Amino acid sequence: MYKNNSGFIAKIKVSKYKKGLCLTEKLVCEIRYYSYTRTLWLMSQNRESE
Repeated sequence: MYKNNSGFIAKIKVSKYKKGLCLTEKLVCEIRYYSYTRTLWLMSQNRESE
């Protein structure tokens, strides 16, 4: 019984770790997207001011 429980706990920890990785990847994607769109916006602002 103890062996099964420890394996179950390990699976829970791995799934939580994977969820954490997914959240981190989503954040990285959002930050990249935001910085990319911000750069484009700044470039368009510079063109309009010329």
